Amino acid sequence: MFKKFAAVFLLALAVGWASAQTTVAVTATVADSNSHTWYNATCAVSFVTTPSQPDPTKYTNGGVAVTTPTCSYTATTGAMSFTVGDNTAISPLGSMWRVSVCPQVYNAPCQSYTFVASGGSMNISAALTAAFTPPTVQASGQMFGYATDEIVGTPFPGAFFTIVGSGSTTCNNYLSGAWVACTNAATYVATIPITTYSSTTSIALATFYTTPASPAIAQYRMCVYGILTVGATAGSYTAIAAFTIGGHVVSGRQFGTSIGNAQWGDNSGGSAAPTCGVFLADAATNIQFGLTSTATGSPTIKYAVTLEKLQ
Repeated sequence: MFKKFAAVFLLALAVGWASAQTTVAVTATVADSNSHTWYNATCAVSFVTTPSQPDPTKYTNGGVAVTTPTCSYTATTGAMSFTVGDNTAISPLGSMWRVSVCPQVYNAPCQSYTFVASGGSMNISAALTAAFTPPTVQASGQMFGYATDEIVGTPFPGAFFTIVGSGSTTCNNYLSGAWVACTNAATYVATIPITTYSSTTSIALATFYTTPASPAIAQYRMCVYGILTVGATAGSYTAIAAFTIGGHVVSGRQFGTSIGNAQWGDNSGGSAAPTCGVFLADAATNIQFGLTSTATGSPTIKYAVTLEKLQ
């Protein structure tokens, strides 16, 4: 009987400790200082200790060890939420929380905001907007981000910029020094969707479009964009294509620069390098895409391909 009583007492005591924790529900809609909502981003929360006590295991909230929560992010709205311990109730005093958000803009770093949580609930939307600078997109042949005003440098003529939106994307084409909506969607004859590839093996040239029987010769524009999201130990990737003109097969045509082994390296070479190429192809012949690799280690590359018929 005593053992049962002791067990019940300890359980009640543990429940009492847990219920004594003071928490804060934190919400926000993430947007930068240009008021662009960060759709399809990811977030993470971390606990910030004080200089006098750097060991996070020494902090308690109502007698219970402080834990770090998971950050919930809604891709289609940019809304995030999480519940953390009230810093004014955490002992020793002086701790803070940090939330980091990674935008879906290639080569853009994550940004973070550190704050004191208190008061039961708080919305930090305005604070994030004031703290987060717009991500920058280096001009190249094929880009994606939240707005064209994020682009640094002059885009390659005919370049494409895909605007990441609330559950959808919008295409823009850089023509005559200005961005215009992609109204010629009917001329896109083939695409390879955004593909994640985690291998050091080359992708052999493979047909992704066969030209029609008429006209005898047509002009095409192929745009390839690739970026290394996880770096390689050494080596590189190179986007290549093959097509036939005058009965002659042009094989190994390179698009953009080779992608080195550094994380976030891409085939624009960090400049307005032409990741799009224009060529002529015979009727009833194959247009192929491939990826040569000399990479080593455990890299990951993301790539996408579009093909237009110009005339």
